[in-house]
Amino acid sequence: MALAFAAGALLAQGRIPLPAGPLLLAAGTGLILAFLRPGPRVLLTLAGVAGLAGGAAARSDPSVACLTAVASGPAVLEGRFEGVPGGAPTVLAITHGTCAGARVRALVEDVEAPAGRRVRVHGWWRASGDAAPARLVVQRAEPLPERGLAGAALRLRGRALERTGRTFGPAAPVLEALLLARRERLDPDVSDAFARSGVAHLLAISGFHVGVVAAGVYAALLWLPLPYRPRLCAAVAIVGGYVALLGFPGAATRAALFLGVGLLVRLRGRPVASSVTLAGAALVLLVSHPGWVASPGLQLSFAGIAGLVRWRRPLAAALRPLGLPAPLRQALAANLAATVATAPLVAWHFGEVSVVGVPASLVLTPLAALVITGGLVSLGVGAVTSALSAPLIDLTIRGASLFVTLVEAAAALPWASLPVSRTTCVAALVGAGVAQRLTRRARARVRLPALAAAVVAVPLTLPALQGWGGRGRFELHVIDVGQGDAIALRSPRGRWVLVDAGGRGRAFDAGRDRVVPYLRARGVRRLEALVLSHADLDHSGGAAAVLDALEVGAFLGPGVAAPSEPYRDLLRAAAGAGVPWVRAVAGDEIPFDGVRLSVLAPLPEDSLASLNDRSVVLVARYGSFDALLTGDIGVDVERRLVGRVGPDLEVLKVAHHGSSTSSAAELLEGTGPALALISVGRRNRYGHPDPAVVRRLEGVGARVLRTDRHGSIRVRVSPGGTWQVRVARPGSGP
Repeated sequence: MALAFAAGALLAQGRIPLPAGPLLLAAGTGLILAFLRPGPRVLLTLAGVAGLAGGAAARSDPSVACLTAVASGPAVLEGRFEGVPGGAPTVLAITHGTCAGARVRALVEDVEAPAGRRVRVHGWWRASGDAAPARLVVQRAEPLPERGLAGAALRLRGRALERTGRTFGPAAPVLEALLLARRERLDPDVSDAFARSGVAHLLAISGFHVGVVAAGVYAALLWLPLPYRPRLCAAVAIVGGYVALLGFPGAATRAALFLGVGLLVRLRGRPVASSVTLAGAALVLLVSHPGWVASPGLQLSFAGIAGLVRWRRPLAAALRPLGLPAPLRQALAANLAATVATAPLVAWHFGEVSVVGVPASLVLTPLAALVITGGLVSLGVGAVTSALSAPLIDLTIRGASLFVTLVEAAAALPWASLPVSRTTCVAALVGAGVAQRLTRRARARVRLPALAAAVVAVPLTLPALQGWGGRGRFELHVIDVGQGDAIALRSPRGRWVLVDAGGRGRAFDAGRDRVVPYLRARGVRRLEALVLSHADLDHSGGAAAVLDALEVGAFLGPGVAAPSEPYRDLLRAAAGAGVPWVRAVAGDEIPFDGVRLSVLAPLPEDSLASLNDRSVVLVARYGSFDALLTGDIGVDVERRLVGRVGPDLEVLKVAHHGSSTSSAAELLEGTGPALALISVGRRNRYGHPDPAVVRRLEGVGARVLRTDRHGSIRVRVSPGGTWQVRVARPGSGP
């Protein structure tokens, strides 16, 4: 029922792309109904309809509509932060001001903003370039007076944070994260190490932490003369208070809810399957918040628990022939079960999977449990007597230091994490499903190796299959990076060139947040070339993240007489990575597997022109198909291109985001583009694209597609010259 409700909610919110969504829902429902009796059919149908209704309600919520419509500009709001503000995005529940009642994604850096505290926020609305609600960049947060339980909890949290910092010295940042969900003082490199080593769940307050606290509390309550049921209720109540003290972080809240549902099941006095408990907790969350169904955090939480419920015991039995001690065998089985269950979601959402996660977790999980227990006990004992707490504090500091050292060592291993495309992810799941079906009656020691072999073998055949299926196909991708440019070109042999990498701000990096995930989702590990049309930050800002994440063969750009400091940093980063820099000038050709990629500008005499007019202009020719990529050039440079491109142009990447200073009538009339692509941010402050430019484009018969309305755009060209366009948001009108 929970899955049926989730499917309905996803479909209603447009999270499952049409027409695949209805087909998937219909096929899945048909398969399930084929094996169920009439009673369950009715329940599943009702759950699916309820999910559709809930998802539609979440989608049509006026507060959500408000966030979608809000324009970029200054913001003064009142509300409460949900979770823990820090270097990563968090959520602000708005109580007063624009879009009151909405929950907005907030980017908070160098701002003290306690979770759960009423604050007045001064910042900037940033309209999303991805058809999602706007985000909020927080520049300042002023605490507002608190009363009642919320105020008491915040004061207690503040004192705990102060004591943690004072007590644990240099180990305080990691202990603040482990005990109190505060990560502001944690070194970003340490956070990255946790992610690369596959143990980020040990750092973020999650079900693991709730489980450690619950076990410790229950063990302590065994010393009291309490009956079983009151002791169980007291343990759950204390855990709930701990989660409330932290400000209800998402993963911890879900774990506490699962614990609460499990308590209710136990109090019934009748055995109930763990899967039923899990489904009940999921249903409670989804009914109360249908929009959460698309949250990666929620999906990972329940996938991990489901993996433990379904596979921990079979895996432990399969590992018995290895002769491992029972505790180690159980721990290995639990880690494998959770990792296998969450790996497809991790690959789907983040484009990479940790290779060292399972062995690292085996070592680090018990150490993390000891550090968490030691930290909490040290703080508790220290409140009574400092003499007894001193040795505990010393052991906790040593344990925390060892914990971080081991995490960094695991992250530094070669191939600690591997990029995984969404196609590979789906192929692995298909292979596992087929193997499961074919070996369903085999013994575990036969079935498990068969599953593992299928998961590995099917994705390994993908490059050959994709090369055969996509042989001779050229693709042009305009990646939605908001107000900026990022265009990826795929050759007929599956090699890639990136032209521009989007912008970078204080809290947003288009390269890191949009371009790299987009490319990794398509299996890209190497770029033959990274071409920067010019040095403006909305084109070059994301390039450093691209250089850091992918192998790059060459770095091309125009010569810049006096480059800015960010551009100099970029050149130094490229040199440090061993990527040669090549100055691009008119007449150059970039070899690209049958695609003729020619540089039309800048000319040598353009060295004194403006940055925009010195943009690298490329034309990609594949058979009878031509695409012109114009950077940010103005009308004067455009007029010089008229005789060099020729008529009947298929695709024009409109210059300078559709600014009034570009798209000269002479160029449009001389080339007659069939398709005009505008990379532009939603409700940007520049007013791009200029309405007159759009009219000129439409006046020559061009179909106009814009990333602010249509999302990322892909043009696929066959060897015969026929081409098709696909947009991320079909049906988006003007």
